[in-house]
Amino acid sequence: MPADWSLDGQKGLERLTEVVVAGTLRRDEAGNLRLEAERMSVQ
Repeated sequence: MPADWSLDGQKGLERLTEVVVAGTLRRDEAGNLRLEAERMSVQ
């Protein structure tokens, strides 16, 4: 399930800040793709 919280303001992160996310893409039974993030860095 998607998170019900926002990253806005967390550790200095603001809206429209470029980030790089590393993780695993998984396809569910309905065909939707979901990213299971393992790492995130601010550019």
